[in-house]
Amino acid sequence: ADFCATNPHRRIGVAVVPVTAGVDDAVAEIHAAAGRALRGVMIPTRWFDAPAYIDPCYEPVWAACAEAGMVLHTHSGAGPADYPLGPGFLSIYAAEAWWWAARPFWVLVLSGVFERHPDLRYSIAENGAWWVPDIVTRMDEKWEGAHNTRKFGDAFRLDLSMRPGAYVDRNCFFAASTPGADEIVRRHQIGVGNLLWGNDLPHPEGTYPHTRKWIAERFRAVPQDETAAILGTNAAAVYKVDVDALREVSDRIGPTPADVHG
Repeated sequence: ADFCATNPHRRIGVAVVPVTAGVDDAVAEIHAAAGRALRGVMIPTRWFDAPAYIDPCYEPVWAACAEAGMVLHTHSGAGPADYPLGPGFLSIYAAEAWWWAARPFWVLVLSGVFERHPDLRYSIAENGAWWVPDIVTRMDEKWEGAHNTRKFGDAFRLDLSMRPGAYVDRNCFFAASTPGADEIVRRHQIGVGNLLWGNDLPHPEGTYPHTRKWIAERFRAVPQDETAAILGTNAAAVYKVDVDALREVSDRIGPTPADVHG
């Protein structure tokens, strides 16, 4: 909070709040973080032996975030832990890690968290967004009652007044770092207004110090308005950034449309 306060228009602070360790303490920490001008909270991707995020015990957490205007986050990294080191360990871990990072997404959507808290915003950091269209399509199909879900009756509609994809469009954002070519191609299926650029500084799979090159490579053929949304204005809206206060620095360091689109 102290670091962000030295340049509040450029820096957005997110508090790590281990909600699985105690809801009352977490709620107090959320309000304290908001009071220090932080703009979001990060919760664990995995709940392990604590109650899952479908549990009503977390309702005060979601309510506190919505009330304080704090963006809720999960972040990739906590992957499977039920096999030992051995042949293919790293490859297997990498193949499965995205699923663990994505799991809170459909738990929050399908358990009605965004139905009950329409002002709550949720962002998945680092985990990409290539998987989003297929998951949302399947969730919507079940809600609408496609042939292979009819045996469940109205079970998929009991907690949701809208199709799952409508909550995704309204409440969910995907900070893909670094966005792959497939995510740019699928941006309309993901939602141009839901996709945020990430560069994963300082990890080697990030873009520093070649961010301009990466942006030009990924967005050269993308319309200028969509490029601007994904690179900045989406995030500015989600985190309530004062874009006028940033005008001088953005004009000074770019990138400009000419840098990106040639």
